[in-house]
Amino acid sequence: MAVAIEAVRQRLLAQAAELWPQAPPQKIAVTKQIRRPYSLTFRLALLSERTPLAQNAPAVYAKIILPTANNHNHLQKYVARLQKEFEVAHLLQARMAGSPEFGVVRPVAHYGDLLCLVTAEASGAILADLIAASAKLWQSKDDLAQTELHCQRAGQLLAALQTATPEPQLLEAHQLLEYVAIRLQRLTTSPEVPFSQADSDTVRKYLERTFAKIPAEQWRQCGCHSDFAPFNLLAAPERLTVFDFAMFQAGSTYNDAAYFCRRLESYLHKPTFSAPAIHALQCAFLRGYNQARRRENCPIEQDLMFHIFSIKHVINNYSAIMRKRVVGPAARLSLPVRWFNRRVFRRYNEWLVRACKH
Repeated sequence: MAVAIEAVRQRLLAQAAELWPQAPPQKIAVTKQIRRPYSLTFRLALLSERTPLAQNAPAVYAKIILPTANNHNHLQKYVARLQKEFEVAHLLQARMAGSPEFGVVRPVAHYGDLLCLVTAEASGAILADLIAASAKLWQSKDDLAQTELHCQRAGQLLAALQTATPEPQLLEAHQLLEYVAIRLQRLTTSPEVPFSQADSDTVRKYLERTFAKIPAEQWRQCGCHSDFAPFNLLAAPERLTVFDFAMFQAGSTYNDAAYFCRRLESYLHKPTFSAPAIHALQCAFLRGYNQARRRENCPIEQDLMFHIFSIKHVINNYSAIMRKRVVGPAARLSLPVRWFNRRVFRRYNEWLVRACKH
């Protein structure tokens, strides 16, 4: 990976006059490294005679995809995804340019042969870190109040993204059913999770009979971030910035809103987090979204489709965790981790069966 980031640095320096015509950097220094499951991101300080010190210099982030044994034969797919992410970020930044409160991280360059996307640094802290610091049982109410404001702004930002990316076609029911069916099958065939064929039938039959009750306007689509969560948002005092558009596509207007709420709910898998605090953050997010969409009198969380997408996200996360923690090297997991996994599986199972019985 050291070789890869060095190649990125050299490529950026070679293009410095083109990428930063007003103040091209003379050196580029690595100042931070962030590891994610499928990528490695480096913070690169752009050094010049004007700003010779890394702590004062402007910076970019270089995200490099990490090929694994499973995806090494599909590198072209990741090259295409990086190009798409670059293009989507350009498009959204242009459409959101007039907003003083919301931003889209600025794309700088992408290098398919290096599996790398470079974006400009934006101000703020990762919202997920702020939630982790303010929503625990012992945290102060003042810290939580500030995080609530950020979550409310996240709802407003999502509404602005949806307004900027309308889609003419409606979502088709079979697309949802096919997506869910694959993940239900994974759960029912795993002996490690408490999800039975009867549970699967309960979920599937609930979805089939509920689809017939959903009004046409709830099948509308827009541009979907598809990973709109606190870990992809930067919160500054007066501005919120979204990044990581690798999964952006056309989808339901309910997808990202329900996803954000379920991501907040997942903090409660750990007993150190306060349920009232997490629920307050969910309410703040929904309040911001409903205000921006002028839905105060008919909030999105009361729509049947919001409930459907909450079910979809729970099934997806349940299946993903099962595959990661059971199908993978489960034999090497410690006993406390296994107990934690079983607790998560049980919570998801109980929630799904309860959600699909009314």
